[in-house]
Amino acid sequence: MKVSNKYASLPSALLVGVQVAIGVVAVRSGQDVALHWDIRGNVDETGSACHLFLLPGISIIVFLLMTFFEVRPHYCNWPCRFNDGRKGYRLLGRLVGVLKLWVTAFLTFVAYEAYRGGRFSYAVAVVFLAVAVVAVCVFAVRLRRA
Repeated sequence: MKVSNKYASLPSALLVGVQVAIGVVAVRSGQDVALHWDIRGNVDETGSACHLFLLPGISIIVFLLMTFFEVRPHYCNWPCRFNDGRKGYRLLGRLVGVLKLWVTAFLTFVAYEAYRGGRFSYAVAVVFLAVAVVAVCVFAVRLRRA
């Protein structure tokens, strides 16, 4: 059973493109970028802007892997059987799509923060994590009923 969720794939692909654009702008500017932040959010290591291309690389791998599971949710390991398999797998595919979009959005945020070179906002990172947890919980409740 294949499930189509084009609404998460296009924005995710665009966000990967934004990450590549950030990397290109950073390389062309010739400036060093933040590679690591300490616990307080201060930059403690800088390096070549070419390192920014690692994030779109990771995003592409995540995008491809999650697209596979989004289209084929029956390969996901969900802990219980569905009463209505069609509805359950459709919801599971949507959950993977939402998480795919959220992960690429977070990695775009990290690429921007690295390019900007200032303090890293851990508060924003915590918001990203909290929203992902809420999304999983909301879908888990819906999937429990499916």
